[in-house]
Amino acid sequence: MKIVNANPISDRMNDSFVCQRTLKQIAFCEGVGLHSGEPVSLILHPAPAGSGVVFKRSDVDVEKAIVAASWDNVVDTRLCSTIGNEHDVRVSTVEHLMAALSGCGVDNALIEIDGPEVPIMDGSSGPFVELIETAGLVEQDEPRRVIRILKSVDSPWLRATMDTGNFLEDPYPQLEMMAPQTVYVQAKTYYGGGTWYTLDLDYAKIAEILRRHNYHGYISLEFEGKEDLMTAIPKSLAMLRKTFG
Repeated sequence: MKIVNANPISDRMNDSFVCQRTLKQIAFCEGVGLHSGEPVSLILHPAPAGSGVVFKRSDVDVEKAIVAASWDNVVDTRLCSTIGNEHDVRVSTVEHLMAALSGCGVDNALIEIDGPEVPIMDGSSGPFVELIETAGLVEQDEPRRVIRILKSVDSPWLRATMDTGNFLEDPYPQLEMMAPQTVYVQAKTYYGGGTWYTLDLDYAKIAEILRRHNYHGYISLEFEGKEDLMTAIPKSLAMLRKTFG
């Protein structure tokens, strides 16, 4: 096996990058589920070539524990991405971990988790990328399977959700790029200081960006601050209604 670096930029520029990859060694983290509020431990294990990314719930019966991270196992996308198996065993909020695995070029991994939700960490893929880099990667002896797009796809459903808290440094150029394809806006507020991080977002500027691109869809609120909900939610809604009219 060949040891490689988890560098998604160089990978995509390297024509020889065709072998499957897995983790070099086990990596561990623990945190709290965003929606459940429950503590959870997660272990990333190396996995055989061709096995893909598979979750194993260590808190359920072993014969029901396996949930493959496959598009056809997606059972819910409200507020987060949730996958499940035929036994109705589910794993939710998988999107940041899956993005980290994909970005680092990991094809095969067994993810052992002792609860129904992946820990939120700092709210981004960053901690999972660090975890993967710490574990290291190895190339495997089977070629990577890829999907070749044979026909262009032009569908009104292939659009974007704008999450205003996804860009931590100077978000406005990125939001400007997203605005023409945006069909839904998830507006974050952080009154009382952020639970994981705090952004000082200029919603007047964001509203102007959306108006410039003729956005007429919904604006939803996602509160991630520490202030009491009974005051923070009304305050957030009032600000958004005033800004977006």
